[in-house]
Amino acid sequence: MIRVLLNLVRDYQQKNSLVMPTEWIETFSFLLENRSEDKFLLAEMLSLPSEKYVGEQMDVIDVVAIHAAREFAITEIAKHLEKLF
Repeated sequence: MIRVLLNLVRDYQQKNSLVMPTEWIETFSFLLENRSEDKFLLAEMLSLPSEKYVGEQMDVIDVVAIHAAREFAITEIAKHLEKLF
């Protein structure tokens, strides 16, 4: 997840279109359709890394880009998996 978010941050910084990898949506879909008995584990697997954690992975922290990338990811996940949620 962190690599995807860092790629989204980079794309945002370079003013490229943000695109959610279909594999990511498929993974979230699989997790939601095959719900684990361990609800805590499921919640952890569905959680995105925090903005703070993403920033810690960068040499120069771009707060605006991190926020935009994370919000984009959340919105795309919600849009594609609305019925499963």
